[in-house]
Amino acid sequence: MPALEGRPVMLISFSGFDHPIACGDANVSVIQISNKALFARICQSLISGRGEGAVEPYSIWGEDGAEILPSCAFLPVVNVFDLPWKHKSLSGGLYKQFEEHLLADEDDRRLIRQLNEQLESAVAQIGFQYHGEYGFGIEWSLQRYLNAFGFGVEVSPNTSLFDNLIHFIELVADIGISETLLFVNLKTFFTEKELAELYRRLIFYGISSLLLENHDAVIQYGFEHKIVVDQHFLQYEVICQSESPSSAQGRICSNGFGAVTF
Repeated sequence: MPALEGRPVMLISFSGFDHPIACGDANVSVIQISNKALFARICQSLISGRGEGAVEPYSIWGEDGAEILPSCAFLPVVNVFDLPWKHKSLSGGLYKQFEEHLLADEDDRRLIRQLNEQLESAVAQIGFQYHGEYGFGIEWSLQRYLNAFGFGVEVSPNTSLFDNLIHFIELVADIGISETLLFVNLKTFFTEKELAELYRRLIFYGISSLLLENHDAVIQYGFEHKIVVDQHFLQYEVICQSESPSSAQGRICSNGFGAVTF
């Protein structure tokens, strides 16, 4: 599959951060917060989608200066052991993609129409054996068919955690959702090599992503844009444009959370 075009940059602005966090460009964005209380508040706020009404207020802006609704900005992936396969953006988006393909391909559309007519004819023949008159009350559509028979990604309990997440990322790429994937402590469960491959896939497919991390990571992964808030609430910005992981070197930006009580 060819790489998708990168999504426009989305800027997340917290009152305690010196600079907004950019998502959707050519990097994987990371917020690494050492203080557990602050980490919990940031996670709760972004997952809630409440923006200025969240426990840690924030606003989201597009690169063009237009404000983005926080409730529509993220697809949270809080638990990598229970991926949100049934999220409305994914299930509805998959059916829409298939229907658009059907409308665009005359041969496929003709074949499926013929098969549907054969099915309706066979059911009608059965109906003739009864006294009443019976028929279909709803017009056939591909989306209704896919939904009725539970069409979706085949998920096996024997698939490894890493491969399962790769399949999930491929689904997101196929659908082309507008939301940013919001991961919580993703780095906890994968090796350095696996994380590098996950980053590569996210960049290749042009998927906007934001990782919220609570564990101090010395390794800086390729194409990672990381904001680090240490135990003293000092903020560092670390950007790596190479593909190979390296030791992180950053610079102090601010102490924006000094007034926050924990």
